[in-house]
Amino acid sequence: VDIQSERDYALKYLSKINTKPFSKDLIHKGLSLPPNFDSLNIVATQLIEDNPLGEGVVYSKYSAKLNNGFQFSYLEVQSKVVSPKRDLIFLHGNKCSPEELLGLGKSKSADSVALDLAKAGIRVLIPIKYDMNQFNYSKEITISAAIHGSTFEALEQMKIKGIYNLYSSSQKPVAIYGFSHGAWQALLAANLNSFKIYFFHDYLINPKIMNPEDLSFYTDYDVGVASIYNYSEAFKNSQDSEVIVLLGEYSSYTDENFVESLTKKINDEKVQIIYYEGGHYISRDLIKNHVIDRVW
Repeated sequence: VDIQSERDYALKYLSKINTKPFSKDLIHKGLSLPPNFDSLNIVATQLIEDNPLGEGVVYSKYSAKLNNGFQFSYLEVQSKVVSPKRDLIFLHGNKCSPEELLGLGKSKSADSVALDLAKAGIRVLIPIKYDMNQFNYSKEITISAAIHGSTFEALEQMKIKGIYNLYSSSQKPVAIYGFSHGAWQALLAANLNSFKIYFFHDYLINPKIMNPEDLSFYTDYDVGVASIYNYSEAFKNSQDSEVIVLLGEYSSYTDENFVESLTKKINDEKVQIIYYEGGHYISRDLIKNHVIDRVW
């Protein structure tokens, strides 16, 4: 894959889109979501592994197949002691991993917060992302994107849609949490699905100062158009009943002037911006102080 050519093609395509308002239609066009996106459902699952994490919490890994043939894997983390009262789709960042959230891998970006959520009666659903830091996944993603006529980011939204449709109900609405690049994916998902509450954790990027040289093979299709990074409209247009924006006081992503300008534009009671003491990291304290009670 010629990364430079892929980026050039993406930006050329996106520049042709009518980008005046932020909208669901803009997301569909910008990501090239499949025409049948809203009717995607998981039609088959297979349990791959099932292991205890301790303190009555277990994690199960499933392979899943959508009704358009797309296949992916996801984790389900829940307590066998406390019955799950709520479901939460958890999207980590590019440099984070499910193992960190489960306490099975060395921590770089997160504490083992999935355990705390599960012990509180929250079932955690983690889509397995394509890891673009590993070369061996590049071919897999390219082939899948070509088969389904979609972009790489669209494949991640297809995973979220499948999990959402499988677990959501009117009696038990699903919540979603996104960290770093996962926050960006959750922001898009919140405009494509109806979540009870949405957590946007530390990824406010000012599109005016975005450096094209920093764009990666994985994210090139979701950048280049300022309108799709119109956070104020994206937050307001999301179908959630509540939007929680979590910003680290010491995070490199926290630009106070940019946040202030957004705050003036938002002016919506359902959107709360919360600063926490810390940087670009998912800590147990943050989850306990700002997430668990709100998910309930």
